[in-house]
Amino acid sequence: MQRAAESIINFIGSQARKTIRRPSRIILIPYYRWVGPAYYRLVLPVLRPLLGAGISIILWCGRSFGVSFSGTPKIIQSAAADYYFFRGTRMLDRNEPERAWLAFSECLQYSNSHYQFMVAAVCLYAGLGRMREAIELFRQSNRIRLGATIGAGQYDRYCMLDHFWTAHIGHAAQIDYVLKLRMLEGRDPNDTILYLAPGTKVTNRFLVDQWRPYLRLITDPRELPCPEIYAQNLALDFYVPGMTEVGRYYLWELAAQTYRRWAAEGRKPLLRIPAEVRDRGLKALASAGLPPDIWFVGLHVREPQFQTHHRDLHDVLNAEIENYLPALEEITQRGGWVIRMGDPSMTPMPPLPNVLDYCHSAIRSDWMDVFLAATSRFFIGTSSGVCYVAQDYGVPCVLTNWWPPAQRPWHAGDIFLPKLLRRVRDSRALTLEESLNEPFGYCNSESYLRKKQGVVVEDNDPQDIRAAVIEMIERLDGQSNFDASDLAMRAQADIIYATMATRLYDSPGAFGAGVLARDFLRRNPRFVGI
Repeated sequence: MQRAAESIINFIGSQARKTIRRPSRIILIPYYRWVGPAYYRLVLPVLRPLLGAGISIILWCGRSFGVSFSGTPKIIQSAAADYYFFRGTRMLDRNEPERAWLAFSECLQYSNSHYQFMVAAVCLYAGLGRMREAIELFRQSNRIRLGATIGAGQYDRYCMLDHFWTAHIGHAAQIDYVLKLRMLEGRDPNDTILYLAPGTKVTNRFLVDQWRPYLRLITDPRELPCPEIYAQNLALDFYVPGMTEVGRYYLWELAAQTYRRWAAEGRKPLLRIPAEVRDRGLKALASAGLPPDIWFVGLHVREPQFQTHHRDLHDVLNAEIENYLPALEEITQRGGWVIRMGDPSMTPMPPLPNVLDYCHSAIRSDWMDVFLAATSRFFIGTSSGVCYVAQDYGVPCVLTNWWPPAQRPWHAGDIFLPKLLRRVRDSRALTLEESLNEPFGYCNSESYLRKKQGVVVEDNDPQDIRAAVIEMIERLDGQSNFDASDLAMRAQADIIYATMATRLYDSPGAFGAGVLARDFLRRNPRFVGI
């Protein structure tokens, strides 16, 4: 009771001191806490479409009659851009990328917002598979954002990471390649700054804290080496980072190049689970009924409940947990356990021997998520963030139902099974080379692929998943079994990936190193043109 009273007194005293130093807080705090949110939730959603619609009609009519709007006040152009952006985002949320792109195209005629260019780029590549054009929009987004910071050249030595890099566990895990690239370039770790302003959402604080030895984590703007607005504008873009040749590569290809260099130099993973956390994790597993001294495999299969933002658009990344049961049985029959990871919204698993449905257990926590991914013998995942955590700790992965086709997994120790594209008219599966070309290489919209491109996306066969798991176990046991045909098909896949990277980035090294599953290739030799 006394401690609670002291906390209240300290809080009141702190707020009073801040208000004395800044009297405007008396007005600003109520505005930002109540008036502002009410305006943005209730008033603006009604006014913005009405105002934007009126302005957009005037501008459209004017263009139809050849009237130039080059001198139109910026406030009017901004309102028109906001209206079309509002329409575009709603359509993208409904998985209507073609209609969304029409709205975004209108938006970009009037916009000078780096955020609007960025979202339009996402629509182009994830909705329509047009990556070449999307990269140009990402570059324009970066130019607008960086151009707003005049005289910031003195801060070029710094690499700023903002809240976007911590909003999801997969984003936080991908800080790994940024740090490794900076280290390969000989940069000072103190010059890589992760700035998390007060109130910033951090999905997994434990994982973020694991990066502290390799960067400077700042939560107080007064500790920044530059003005806070500069830190925001100079933040490294997540999608097309301006780290080499300013935005030449999409993040996947830049990371692929980085990991190839890192492996070629024989460098080890940056992260290790602290001994204290390892002991705590083992005790938690024991409390959940796992016997001591057993090996286990982490499992994460993405489901529709994962997120609401662009849910239908990214539905292609999901898979059915039932298709993994033969693989789970293979692991448990060999003496291992399977720990199914995720969040409580996921479909509960039926009771199975030596399987822990951790996402519905009492031991679930942020640090335990990382512990399980980092200490698995190997990890079974889909195209979602948890598998990247396992990779950060050097855990090999069996990546299943992998999508999109052009994002080949990064690490040579990973085995992957891509989803297949199959033509509707004759049921022929597209080859790897066909799958990598636009619009198939990056497109996530199954409805667009089906209606406009005449192809459907096919999930992995349960027996292919089981065979990939067996291949990984054999490898870890030192009993790999490949013949000349297997090696020839994998070599052919390397050639195809390198050709795609050369076309898009003029660099044959801009692709991952993961290997296609052995038995998948044996069943589908035509996939690589053999």
